Amino acid sequence: MLAGEIAGPAVRLTIQATNRGSEPVNLDLFVVNAYVGPELTPAGNVTQPGGRPFTGTLAPGADATGVYLFSIPTDQRGRVRVTVDYRAQEPRVVFEGSLAG
Repeated sequence: MLAGEIAGPAVRLTIQATNRGSEPVNLDLFVVNAYVGPELTPAGNVTQPGGRPFTGTLAPGADATGVYLFSIPTDQRGRVRVTVDYRAQEPRVVFEGSLAG
C-alpha cells in the first residue's frame, strides 16, 4: 500500500483497450473511476497489490490491459458503475452492474 491507502475490501478490475484508429493513443490520458450504490458514491482508488494502470502509447491495431483496484465493501457491490474517460472530445465508456457473488 502507498501512503494514504487504507486496507480493506477491494475489487480488482482488468480493462482491455484496443486502438482501432489510425493514430497512436496516449494511454497516460485514460482515467478509470468506480462508483457504488444508487447515489453513485465514488469508490476509493487503491494501487497495491497488483494495480497496473494504463501507461505509454498504444499503436494502431494494438491492445493494452490496465488493472485497477477500488475499495468497495462487500455489501456495496450490488450496483457498481465503472467509467473510462480518454479525452473530453471522446465518448466515455461506462460499465454498470453487480460485482456481488
